[in-house]
Amino acid sequence: MKMLLLGATGRTGSNICQQALAAGHQVHVLVRDAQKLTEKNHRGLRIWEGDVRQPHSLLKAGEGTDVVISALNVSRVNDFPWSPLRTPSDFLSTTMQNLLQVWPLLGAKGLVICSAIGVGNSAPLIPGWFRWLIRNSNLQVPYADHHLQEQLLRASAIPHIIVRPVGLTNGALRHDYYLSEALTPCPSALVSRKTLAHAMLQLAYEPIKGSQTLHLSNL
Repeated sequence: MKMLLLGATGRTGSNICQQALAAGHQVHVLVRDAQKLTEKNHRGLRIWEGDVRQPHSLLKAGEGTDVVISALNVSRVNDFPWSPLRTPSDFLSTTMQNLLQVWPLLGAKGLVICSAIGVGNSAPLIPGWFRWLIRNSNLQVPYADHHLQEQLLRASAIPHIIVRPVGLTNGALRHDYYLSEALTPCPSALVSRKTLAHAMLQLAYEPIKGSQTLHLSNL
């Protein structure tokens, strides 16, 4: 499989990249700084340096790919909820608008994106204290932009899967994870980025049809 991966230098995206290359797939990445890629010398990796908010950069990197996977996020300078933003507040929605614009020219058959539990209609699935934290810190920015990119994607005709994970950790890969469309409490409050990467890749390997939103946690 030939895929375009967005967010390959991030904590989730780097795991997707490593796992996809290990499985023998060809991975196209569009990054600002290729030196941040841990797998930059892998023969299965093709690298474009550019900006995901520029349609021509997306088209160059993604043309001829089978599927697009996005692990992008609005990031902060550190994990403290009130820390300043490192990326623009509309980073996800602007990228999605540009991806929708060039999609007919890519040839890809489907899109898998990472969102988060607590976005949109999944807000009741997170504890009240965390909803308060989102409303009263800089966490509100990525959650709002995740919601907007989900809305843009659902309004399009692109076959897609939105994956909303619970809280992310740097733990080991687990294969006993839970994926559900139902808006019911998740079995676990945490899941590792390695597990999220594995789940997104497994979804990308199958034909993607229509619109689907899945909630991910450990069992």
